[in-house]
Amino acid sequence: MEGDTLALQIAYKGGALEGVPEAVSANEFIVRIAANESVLSLKQEIERITDVPAETQKLIMPKLFLRSAHDQQRLRDVLPADVLRAYSGGAPGTAKKPKITLIGTRINLAFKIAETKSENVERTYINEFKPSAAARSRETLEEQRADKEYCFEKIEPLSFLPQKERSLEILQRLAAEPGIRAIMRKHKFRVGLLTELDPATNTSMTSKCLGLNTNHGQKIELRLRTDSYDGWRDYKTIRSTLCHELAHNVHGDHDRAFHDLWNTLEREADRLNVFHADSGHRLTSQEFYQPPESDSRDGETARAQMAQAAEKRRLQEREGQ
Repeated sequence: MEGDTLALQIAYKGGALEGVPEAVSANEFIVRIAANESVLSLKQEIERITDVPAETQKLIMPKLFLRSAHDQQRLRDVLPADVLRAYSGGAPGTAKKPKITLIGTRINLAFKIAETKSENVERTYINEFKPSAAARSRETLEEQRADKEYCFEKIEPLSFLPQKERSLEILQRLAAEPGIRAIMRKHKFRVGLLTELDPATNTSMTSKCLGLNTNHGQKIELRLRTDSYDGWRDYKTIRSTLCHELAHNVHGDHDRAFHDLWNTLEREADRLNVFHADSGHRLTSQEFYQPPESDSRDGETARAQMAQAAEKRRLQEREGQ
């Protein structure tokens, strides 16, 4: 079984799919993957086919709901025996098989990007439902004007890395969040360039840089990819890194004032995201990060990595002066 190829037939509940290889119907498709691959590898392959982000996918089958806790487990160890038997051998077959359902929202339904004459990126949002008049009225003319002044002037991936379209989508998703837009307006943040950070040139034996802020907002770089370039980092941590780097627009050192502002930015962004979701005024259909009252162990680790790496960079910069 370990070397077997699975031909999983998956039904997508988000509507019809177009241009999907090995389509079975308008919303069903085949995913071929080795049984000894991880659950996360399956999600990443589904993301490649459907544009449903791996971190927001819900995969449901008889006797099993695949959660993020399963991500590092091998398919042959976690899938029910009847599912493995039905889908092993690499061929879809004709016999009735256990149903596998995919729930999630495709990124390309959330928004489209239009370039302005000045080559800056202008965000044009596409709602999956029409907001109520009351919800629309909450975004005042003043807020719309402020969005143009306090914004990310340019959003660009690293052109020399593969799958730059995916990096662009993640950066655009961050910039489009109602909470992020709100803290940009409130704190009068303006960032010249939002881009990704190359893991290869920002990782050493002793530190891992998760983000960089150059000249108090001239440029912000975020680490989007895994160290081995074979996947994408957790969206929650990327979003927290963005709030961290925005706090450096005001404070250079990692002192109490910096940490207070960082925590404030995360709380404010979260509160605005929840408000827009509850009011029916969702600018996209993505599942935005909502940080818990207390950070998880993974969150604490990420925050510690960000602080340690940034402090080391600043010490090195001072020594070089």
